[in-house]
Amino acid sequence: MYFDSIQHTDTSEVTHEQLTYDDISRIFLEENDDNKVISNPAQVEGYLFAINKLNDEINNLKTLKKQSAEFYANKIESTEKTVDMLKTRIELFMINSDTPRIPTQAGTVYFTTRNKEILPDDEYLIEYSKAYNIPVAIKESPDKKAIKAYIKDGGAIPDGYETHKVTTLSIRK
Repeated sequence: MYFDSIQHTDTSEVTHEQLTYDDISRIFLEENDDNKVISNPAQVEGYLFAINKLNDEINNLKTLKKQSAEFYANKIESTEKTVDMLKTRIELFMINSDTPRIPTQAGTVYFTTRNKEILPDDEYLIEYSKAYNIPVAIKESPDKKAIKAYIKDGGAIPDGYETHKVTTLSIRK
């Protein structure tokens, strides 16, 4: 069963779950029909059925996207652990056999040494920078929530501040 926006169908038994994408496309998304005018409340109901169905699909897609991201994150983590385990085996072989370099067709394995710098925490580094006249990067940003509260409480209004009435269509299931 589908809801046809052209017919005056009794929709008391119809739910948006019963709409198919073919129904939505056929009824609401016809080519060259951007200026279609709704002529009765039954058509509004049909559009609401379509909107509800499409919103359900958006929610399903968001869930799938999240599950997919979690799946791939887990797969990447698992694969990285496997790579680390294989590298560890190679390192142990090289250490035990006292071999600093192994050239193969798949690549050359060798140990490298570098110096890693470890700095103290930021608070100490800020004081250190001030003591030795080294510039300190400071990032400031306005607290817009606090500014809005200040204006609402009768405070001075900054230049460029505006309010606009915005009307949006609300749909409640």
